[in-house]
Amino acid sequence: MKILILFLGGLSIYSFSNSEQSKRVKAIYGIDNRQDLADVSDPVLKDYALATAAMIDRGKLEQVSTTEYKIVATLLGEKNFLTSGGSSPLCKDERFLSQPQAANCSGFLVSKDLLVTAGHCVSSLSNCNESRWVFDYKVDEQSGRVENVNIDSIYRCKEIVARELTQSSFSPNDYALIRLDREVVGRTPLKFRSSDTAQLGDEVVLIGYPSGLPVKVAAGGVVEKVFDTYFEASIDAFGGNSGSAVINERTGEVEGILVRGRADYSFDFSSSCTRTATFLSNTDSYEGVTHITNIKELEDIEQPVVIVEPVIPDEPVVTTRTVRRCFLFWCWDVEEEI
Repeated sequence: MKILILFLGGLSIYSFSNSEQSKRVKAIYGIDNRQDLADVSDPVLKDYALATAAMIDRGKLEQVSTTEYKIVATLLGEKNFLTSGGSSPLCKDERFLSQPQAANCSGFLVSKDLLVTAGHCVSSLSNCNESRWVFDYKVDEQSGRVENVNIDSIYRCKEIVARELTQSSFSPNDYALIRLDREVVGRTPLKFRSSDTAQLGDEVVLIGYPSGLPVKVAAGGVVEKVFDTYFEASIDAFGGNSGSAVINERTGEVEGILVRGRADYSFDFSSSCTRTATFLSNTDSYEGVTHITNIKELEDIEQPVVIVEPVIPDEPVVTTRTVRRCFLFWCWDVEEEI
């Protein structure tokens, strides 16, 4: 089902499919920080991405052998986007044009068989079973392409353990906890905050599947506002990032679940094509993130140990000067701080 959302004042009308995923559109703040996993140098962030899964319609998975599936989807550069300027493709200098748009939502492991996503991504178990949760949907570091996915990286929904979707303007809540059809091996679940909430100024990183593209890591986000059930952060997110983990860069803990935000794309009248929507980092509105601590069913889960290296302060810089001292007939040089 296609649902169109109108954004006034130059914001785009963005079309996205599957259940209740409309109204959840996102944006770029300042510069575009999205990176393919092949371009990420931090091994810790790569480990986080291994625990991230894409929600992909099962019809987009084509079996090519007894052990591998091919992901079949429209390329980003081949799609027309309906905006205030009409229907048009992305401008030729936009990023990721040659990559497929396969994912509807994102999710992340919190135990060997439990995965967290946004509540609007899965309305029921039957709805969840129309898709598969696919790990390793990424740009390969060696070939630079999206390679086939091994059958061991593809999972079904077995149970919706918990779900809430409350659209109250005062205390919106949006999350789902899913049990997969079998335990996931070879991946470490993400550690998550178990009490309190994110704090203003915390630096966060977003890992997920913006616009349905292969996994992207977007660092450089900042927690800008904190409310009872959610917080807002200046993170580079798009439709498809719904359900993504928002991770505290200092502690390595998941702070929340990306669930909503601003428009993805807008029309460039000077070039007659569509561009990624970009907003100032000091705007009044940011991306909405559900507190991970809202999910009470996570309280009894044994979490992996995350070792955070202590921050060693730099040695203070001391500037000195040479001063000559004299007493009676004797003189000598001494060093004193300025």
